[in-house]
Amino acid sequence: MVTESTPPRTSRAAATRRIPMGLFAILILAPVLLRSGVTELSGSPAAGVTSAPPATTANTFTFAAAGDLAANGGVASYADLDQSGVSFFLGLGDLDYDQTPTDEAWCDYVKQHLPTLGPEFPFELLVGSHEDQDGQNGYILNHAACLPDRLGVTGMYGVHYYFDYPASSPLMRLIMIPPNMRVENVLYNYTPDSPHYAWLSSTIDSARAAGIPWVVVGMHDVCITAGIKTCEIGSDLMNLLVSKRVDLVLQAHDHNYQRSKQLRFKSGVCTAIPVGSFDPACVVDSGADGVYAKAAGPVFVISGNFGHCCYPVSAADPEAGYFARFDSTSRGFTKYTVGPGHIAAQFVNSTGSFTDSFSIVNNFDSDADGFTNGVESFAGTNPSLACGVDAWPADINNDGFSDISEIVALASSFAKAVPPAPARNNIAPHPPDGVVDISDLVKMGGFFGRSCH
Repeated sequence: MVTESTPPRTSRAAATRRIPMGLFAILILAPVLLRSGVTELSGSPAAGVTSAPPATTANTFTFAAAGDLAANGGVASYADLDQSGVSFFLGLGDLDYDQTPTDEAWCDYVKQHLPTLGPEFPFELLVGSHEDQDGQNGYILNHAACLPDRLGVTGMYGVHYYFDYPASSPLMRLIMIPPNMRVENVLYNYTPDSPHYAWLSSTIDSARAAGIPWVVVGMHDVCITAGIKTCEIGSDLMNLLVSKRVDLVLQAHDHNYQRSKQLRFKSGVCTAIPVGSFDPACVVDSGADGVYAKAAGPVFVISGNFGHCCYPVSAADPEAGYFARFDSTSRGFTKYTVGPGHIAAQFVNSTGSFTDSFSIVNNFDSDADGFTNGVESFAGTNPSLACGVDAWPADINNDGFSDISEIVALASSFAKAVPPAPARNNIAPHPPDGVVDISDLVKMGGFFGRSCH
């Protein structure tokens, strides 16, 4: 909770309150006007900085995911992945397409094309329809042997497993599954009476019980799509993911990019996601502004265009109403920045010009300090701690007060993108927009003269 401080008259907070309002306005506005004038004279408008990629802070990590990888077909995507700086990559099935002589040769190809990330980079695999037991392009266990697990997964790596990341104080549980695929004579189906369905359900629940902020489920195949594929994962699995309100579902298979609206069951209105048609009652957020609320329902991302591209998508498709964005012109992968209160996603186009980005944001204020968990996550402060080092966004210098020093700090970054401006200086709007501007000064000014509690 944040309250008005009542320190002795000699305290810095009291002294700050005695600053004449005219002088206070000059202190705020002078740097703003100066920087605005410099920007205008230089011909470099500040508006362009809003497209900057999400900033990483000490309490965030990044990863990337895509499927339908190939070898030569994905050369541009491998090059961009190598420069992405992500902590790990999830290969969501359909791996080599026999574009290399052997499965092992494909592993070598991947390593050779990621020289910056290096041979020990966690390039984590999941089986697709081209390399399950009945697939025509190799076998997943061969691929898993030459690109082994490097994250300490629980389960059968490459097939049916999960891991928490980071391993200590995890922010996310990632659960990888192979619906309706056969490996080592085991058919993985996800009907309510199957052990795989029960395993998935309990693995989701145990993440929540452990207090892990985010739960993500990944697989190769899809169910709803504006493309050419059908519901190959089964409606039971689709409905389980919606009923559990997992945060994000990662898919591939349809060789294109699609981002869904946020889906949720509503008693008496939407009790199942219909396959082959669109039910608007099952949509809780259209995703038109690229911002979703955590815990409202899952967002499905089909990123199946890393190397093999592109299958057509159509706005006339009967399931197209479930999607906020889709494209069939560009290759690439989706990069995710994860913090305790937000997931920021960006489609990285390796060929073509299509772009997309979105965020899932926690709107709860756990420490009652006037900033949501999502804002604190973007800013790099602790959403569970109201006072202390890097605890309260309104206290940039960590002295327990919000006063003129915070205003000066923000003004010194005015009109700058984040980065190079510190993420700590970008606290508005909701979620933060990646540029320090008047909205941040106004937000900070609302806490002027207060102390943390």
